[in-house]
Amino acid sequence: MHTWPEIRITRWEDYVKTIEHLNLEKEWLSHWVFRGQTNSNWTLKPSILRLLESHQIDRQLGIKFEMTTLREFQTKAHLYEDFKIKEFKTGKLRLTLTLMQHYGVPTRLLDWTTSPYIALYFAVNSDFNNDGAVFLFNQTKMNNIIKEERYKEDEYLLSEEEESNYINTFLSSFESRRLNSQQGLFSIAANIDKDHERLISNALSKFNTETESLFCKIIIDKNLKIEFLSRLRTMNAKADQIYPDLYGFCTSIKDLLEIRGWIKNHK
Repeated sequence: MHTWPEIRITRWEDYVKTIEHLNLEKEWLSHWVFRGQTNSNWTLKPSILRLLESHQIDRQLGIKFEMTTLREFQTKAHLYEDFKIKEFKTGKLRLTLTLMQHYGVPTRLLDWTTSPYIALYFAVNSDFNNDGAVFLFNQTKMNNIIKEERYKEDEYLLSEEEESNYINTFLSSFESRRLNSQQGLFSIAANIDKDHERLISNALSKFNTETESLFCKIIIDKNLKIEFLSRLRTMNAKADQIYPDLYGFCTSIKDLLEIRGWIKNHK
């Protein structure tokens, strides 16, 4: 496994300069995707992998579990009144997995965003006793490596090939206010029991270039989290914008209380 180069941030300006550097290298920012996590020790594990590991379920049984959840969702989800997704009837795998992820079913998908500041919000909005992290990588480079395999993706994704390192990113055809507000997209792998951190780094390390220019991990010191949360709020990168619903509004209030407490203690 190729280790993700780490950049430790000690000031707000450091993060801004790191993001600006992506454009200085003549790479459009849209080529890059970002994921924020509140604990820098966490790797890039989809929810279904975390579930399988917590119950010590091996890959073969895990695939059977996934197929069971897919069939259950495909045959019964449309029976509920609040499920009004017309495209669902197409039976496309990535759309089905996106819907399952949206409604809380563990899947092999991992959420990313094209916004470095929305990712930063997810890295600093909680777990104030641990450093946060923002993962970023050049999705254009990675997807170009595997573009020939993309055409057989549904078949390939559900295969039981043990050593498959296939991974790519995609924008879902599913439209929701939350996904749109978060500028969201997903990574998806053919191997259900492989960490996306490993798959992405291995793919991008095939390029003969400095790895930091294609993927890296930005560490946010725990003592900076609430300060960054406050700065993000002035940029409108806050919970009620990222989650445009009652949950987001209430989370935004909670964040504001954290910020006011921090300001009081730093006067």
